[in-house]
Amino acid sequence: MFEDWEKPPAAAQPKAAGIPCNLKLRKANRDQLPVNHTTLNDFRKNKKEALDEAFTRLLVMLEGEGLMDLERVRLDGTKVAAREREQRLEQAVEELKSLQGEKKTEEEKAAVRVSLSDPPARIMKHGDGAMGPAYNVQISTDGKQKVIVGVQVNQCSADAPALPEALDQVQERMGKTPLRMVVEGGYTSKANVILAEERKIDLIGSPGDAGQRVANALKSSGIGPGF
Repeated sequence: MFEDWEKPPAAAQPKAAGIPCNLKLRKANRDQLPVNHTTLNDFRKNKKEALDEAFTRLLVMLEGEGLMDLERVRLDGTKVAAREREQRLEQAVEELKSLQGEKKTEEEKAAVRVSLSDPPARIMKHGDGAMGPAYNVQISTDGKQKVIVGVQVNQCSADAPALPEALDQVQERMGKTPLRMVVEGGYTSKANVILAEERKIDLIGSPGDAGQRVANALKSSGIGPGF
């Protein structure tokens, strides 16, 4: 089929223009809205419903092609440091008042802290042991081809409260829940074990550090280790 085909002479081959692709894009879009982290983030926020629908359609298509089956879904989280940006003191004050309003004693209210550079963030412990303003990002993936089936970002340093929403996301998008949910010890709270049983889901995970959970519960209640 290709016996008579000959490579065209070098002179006939197209020459590289010598202009980087990013400069070409800039030139082509000089009269358009610039594409940067701000415009991309605005698009994400303004088109959230459309993006959610596109994500759901993609998952349904992948399931139809046999690339995912929800037989085993893994949930894991990571702390993402809040980006430093110009101070929003007024928002920080409002956030502080809101959090203090949830506390009962003056001591608990005095212990509340917010980030001045990123008020919605919360002080969390990162993987390297450092403390700082962060968000807790939770990702659910299907075990067959590691397809992401759910994402959430919350302000809670603990992982356990993220499990119910993770299950709700899969149910809402796919019309069914996973057969098995694989998690780490931070998710295996009593409430989550009961929830999994009620929804007929096999919750696979280590029991976690019971002593640490008790210590965290006492600390959140304002009870010191010497009590």
